[in-house]
Amino acid sequence: MASIIIPASKSLTITNKFPTRNINNDIISVGNDGINNYISYLFFDISTIPNDVSISYAELVLFKTDKFYDDDDKIFEVYSLDEYFSTYTTFRNHPRINDNFKKIFYPMTSKTAVAIPITSLVKIWLKDVNINTSIMLCSRIKNSLLHFGSAICRQKYLIPFLKVYFTSYTDKRFRSRANPHAEKEPMIQKNYPNRNNNIYNNPIEGLIEQYNSVKNNPFQKDHNNVILKHYQNNSAPDPPLTKSAFVNGEILDSYPNILINKSNSLLNSMPFHNNIAQQQLQLPLTPKIAAGFIVPYLISNSIINNQLSLDSLNSIIDNIFILLKDIFTHSFHDYCTLRQIHVTGTVAPYSKYIAAVNVRVQRHSSNHIDNYYTTDIYDNLSSDFPMHIDKTYNIAIMPKIDLGDNEEILFYGSYKE
Repeated sequence: MASIIIPASKSLTITNKFPTRNINNDIISVGNDGINNYISYLFFDISTIPNDVSISYAELVLFKTDKFYDDDDKIFEVYSLDEYFSTYTTFRNHPRINDNFKKIFYPMTSKTAVAIPITSLVKIWLKDVNINTSIMLCSRIKNSLLHFGSAICRQKYLIPFLKVYFTSYTDKRFRSRANPHAEKEPMIQKNYPNRNNNIYNNPIEGLIEQYNSVKNNPFQKDHNNVILKHYQNNSAPDPPLTKSAFVNGEILDSYPNILINKSNSLLNSMPFHNNIAQQQLQLPLTPKIAAGFIVPYLISNSIINNQLSLDSLNSIIDNIFILLKDIFTHSFHDYCTLRQIHVTGTVAPYSKYIAAVNVRVQRHSSNHIDNYYTTDIYDNLSSDFPMHIDKTYNIAIMPKIDLGDNEEILFYGSYKE
């Protein structure tokens, strides 16, 4: 994977303190000084990026000149521009922004540099040669004024730049995309996570096909595997990777090729209900293992039914000992069904992916839906190579799956960084 650094070739600051002129010197100012607002613009000449490449990741790097301390309350924003800025740009005569692309970042840290992921924006720039490759930096927070090196800064190490990672279409993994008649994928914006409440948008919603529908999949002949499909919409963020196509088992497109399959060992001599493989495993039982399944179940049921009080808690404790005693005289699978889910795929370089595997069970006796899930973090922030994922998750379902219960396996995930 290759990379290229593109320094900003133009920069400018405007402020309502001087509404009829602009500031163009060694630094750009962004934010609010308590009274006045400061907005800055950057322009990048991306003609040095080759045309026959696929963008894997891109980031905007800014170098601070003051305020080297942590403050998560100061939120800054990046917008793309619909119009160019010039020597005559002022606060009263400023370019129109494109609010379809917006990034939030937090530059108030002890670090001297700030890196902002803008992969989806650079992809848009690369696809449209007539598009404006300028951005706007601002902050709506009071007392948030911050300074960065400008495009004409005499200290060359403070000049902002784009760093773009890409792979050439000549790579065999991308030869299908090199076909000019190939259908292009839609470009979707990626929203930056909100650090204050840790709410992350979900760029990939995975839905596992059932065995009967997998048989109709032209790309996968092994019916023991179920393909995790990507469903994207206009409001969904765009992760720094693209969908994969399988032809005769060969990947013809960029990562990831996320597969969820059920281990072959689980498919031998197993009953089937509603085309879902059922598996009940007997484990060496200890009080710790038993309590790990039973206590959360009893407490969660009491909370759901609004019955959790001191008396009910004492009752739960009594029930725990009764159940533990009962469990040691019965097989473990009388109480619990275990599911083993195998997940494989690839995470893009310089990325962190948050994943969740969920087993959804609809009880036939009540039509109530229970969700049993586990989460994981695939951290590949420090590597410039894709990270292969090959993990197996064991999920306990309690009470156990009964005849007639409907079971569905779901995979969710999003890029955190």
